[in-house]
Amino acid sequence: MLLMLSLLPVVAAAVNTDLEVRVLAKDAKFIGSGVGGMAITVRDFATGKVLAVGETRGGAGDTDRIMREPRQRGQVLFTEGAASFRASLELSAPMLVEVIASGPLEFPQARQSISLTHWLLPGKHVVGGDALRLELPGFVVTARAEPPDLRLTEQATVELGARVTMMCGCPLTPGGLWDSDGYEIRSWLYRDGQQVGELPLSYAGQPNEFAARWQPDAPGYYEVVIYAFDPTNGNTGVDRVGVRVQP
Repeated sequence: MLLMLSLLPVVAAAVNTDLEVRVLAKDAKFIGSGVGGMAITVRDFATGKVLAVGETRGGAGDTDRIMREPRQRGQVLFTEGAASFRASLELSAPMLVEVIASGPLEFPQARQSISLTHWLLPGKHVVGGDALRLELPGFVVTARAEPPDLRLTEQATVELGARVTMMCGCPLTPGGLWDSDGYEIRSWLYRDGQQVGELPLSYAGQPNEFAARWQPDAPGYYEVVIYAFDPTNGNTGVDRVGVRVQP
């Protein structure tokens, strides 16, 4: 009997294991409450079972530490108050988890997702330093066109505009830390699915604001695609707005 009992498998007790997730905008700062945060899902990679859900909350972090100071190996970017999400999981064995981040939540037209897998060990908390950090590419582009409906005349003009920020909400200005002069901010004009024009947008005098004037030359429904593109690293953001030009 003793021999039989010794051969029975040992079931380990579940142990509390903490995990912190932070999301850094590409070429910018942490994505937090200022732009609605990031939706975080943690799940068992093998089974797909959802283990935790939540949102990153907090500020964008220390600008100097993230953007200006030279970095060495192991240097931590996270500072107290910067955005993060914390989950407490009960683990009885090592588990490969998938962490999915989607957002920013305040701007659905700019929402993107990124994920990674990571081994968690029971009782081995992943909370120190930058913990589990993901980097989300993109720009937040919010396009507009005024008026959205007009009649075609020689004087008919549409004011195209876009508000463009980094994914953390960080501002774009000429010559600034995020220098708008180094980005392409343009509009592509489509009618009946065919591209019929292209216009650059210029800085409109206020942080993050860019504008252009467009004179339609034919009636129809136009889709205006406005994009921001950083040629140095491929960072890209897109939004669309419709304009109806009547005969």
